[in-house]
This record gives sequence, structure tokens and C-alpha cells, in this order.
Amino acid sequence: MGSDSFTPDSGVLLAKPAGQHPEDVSAYLNGDVYRLTATTDNPERTIAVPNALTTAQFGETVRVPVHAKRNSGSGQTTVTFTATSESNTTTATTTCTTNGW
Repeated sequence: MGSDSFTPDSGVLLAKPAGQHPEDVSAYLNGDVYRLTATTDNPERTIAVPNALTTAQFGETVRVPVHAKRNSGSGQTTVTFTATSESNTTTATTTCTTNGW
């Protein structure tokens, strides 16, 4: 019923005060959901993120699996990993460089 509530015994629809949720949701307000991507600069490598979403509390560091496969060749490869907030446009990006895998 959106932001309204229904009282079944009286059949009256009651409006909730603006900005209030029917339950205590404070435990869910200290974090965010992030969309994850990983890319490589080397066409001889394949990079995949098995789960494109993760959650984290603000200020928390979380581990995210990233799968890397060498299709052919050798040499240096740079992998770029980006996490983008689902609630705003904030992004965090990191890179790592590997040799010969």
C-alpha cells in the first residue's frame, strides 16, 4: 500500500507521518549496494565478476571475487575494478598489474 496503512477492523485508510517507515530500518541505512565491473587492457585475457552486486557498510572493506583467465600469450596485464553505488553515482576504482599469468 505504499506509504499508507490500512486498519482492517475499521476499514479506514490512515496516512503515515511523512518520512517514517512502519518498521525500524536503521540497521539498513549505514551501507549501500554496489554494482561491480572488471576489465583488462589485454585482449588475450578474460576477466569476469561472478556476482555483479555486493553490499557494504559505509567505511567497510569487502572482498569481491574476480576471475581472470589467460586465453593465450604472456606479458603484462592491467585489471581495472570499479564499484558503483546503486543509490548515487559514487564510484571507486582500483587497478592491479600482473606479469606473465
